[in-house]
Amino acid sequence: LDPILGGFVSALQGLWGKTTQEITDAGVLISGTVGQLMRGQGISQYANVTTNTSSWFGLVNDTSNSTLTAGVSDRLSQQFALIFGSIIDSIESAAKALDMWSPKFAEDLRNFVVEIDKISLQGLQGQDLQDALNSVFSTFADKVSLAFFGTGEMQDLAKAGEGFYETLIRVATGNEYVKQTFAALGLDPVPSDANFVLCGGFADQHVTWKALLDRGVL
Repeated sequence: LDPILGGFVSALQGLWGKTTQEITDAGVLISGTVGQLMRGQGISQYANVTTNTSSWFGLVNDTSNSTLTAGVSDRLSQQFALIFGSIIDSIESAAKALDMWSPKFAEDLRNFVVEIDKISLQGLQGQDLQDALNSVFSTFADKVSLAFFGTGEMQDLAKAGEGFYETLIRVATGNEYVKQTFAALGLDPVPSDANFVLCGGFADQHVTWKALLDRGVL
């Protein structure tokens, strides 16, 4: 009789109502200063949850949606921190190559706030998961690069399909190569954040620079 009675009690409970929950989406959120993200802070996971509640013989039904957030594991936050740190190191190297780096630049860079909305990882595996995570880092790199280098001529140098961070690294690398080549020849390039290198024996480099601009050479 026990199984029969158990089933009867369960049926009676079902008449009074039940609650079910379903995770409709899940992924990661990024929110914090660059300095915080380099320390593994500001990285969270989220889950969108739909709750269905029925009661009174199924006559009353209610559906609600909510988003739950929580921190990620220490191991995952450390992995994110290493990648964010590597991106910032490359951006600072680009700034040095373009003669834009200074202690103030480094301070402003680390205080810059990055907000990346929900990145869904629901049901992703293998390469799809890797691609989704790579998009997080690409978005981070582009946001930071645009904030510090997007006001000059850099955007005009972008190639089709190229992110702004990619453009920055390509231009800075080429700029640094030219400077090193001139230095090997015993020449001293004029410090500048422009997308070209001015080098030569000038009585007044600023006057020469302006003259070239006025003539439309640069």
